[in-house]
Amino acid sequence: MRWLLYILGGLFGLIVLAVVALLIAGARANAGRLLYTVEVPLPPSAVWPWLTETEKLKQWIGWVDEIRPLNPEVQGVGARELFVMSDPNMKGKMEMEVETTVFEPPHHVTVKVGVPKGFTGSVDYLLTDLGGRTRIDYDGQFRYDHWFARLMEPLVTPQARKKVAEDLDRLVNLALKG
Repeated sequence: MRWLLYILGGLFGLIVLAVVALLIAGARANAGRLLYTVEVPLPPSAVWPWLTETEKLKQWIGWVDEIRPLNPEVQGVGARELFVMSDPNMKGKMEMEVETTVFEPPHHVTVKVGVPKGFTGSVDYLLTDLGGRTRIDYDGQFRYDHWFARLMEPLVTPQARKKVAEDLDRLVNLALKG
């Protein structure tokens, strides 16, 4: 019977160690930050619609099933949309609220994003003209609102970074096809 106590004690110790490691990793300075850069052999004016037009966004942002305008009369700063998404890591749909906070065609757009009881953050797209080519700099900063999501941030952020890279690479391919 004593061996069972040793095993249970060891398992408990491993769990505590894992939680402490996640807490420490989640407290790092760049927790929840996603940076990615990609180049498109097109001018910014040809790339801009892929970042701002609903039908084009639905083509390159993975998991998006639907984008609903919440205030269709507003264009640019203050425009709000609801992205309905099927995250393969979750059961069911996820609804993400998106609001444009910076709108400077064709070079800069920033959106505030949030999933109730999930996360809040901002995504900044900066388009730099490289003489007929465009560099897209993506800078996303996210804060996880739920305690468990905050705990899991060190595992979630690398997966989110992978999704951002896949999405932006898809944008490049679609933009090149026209």
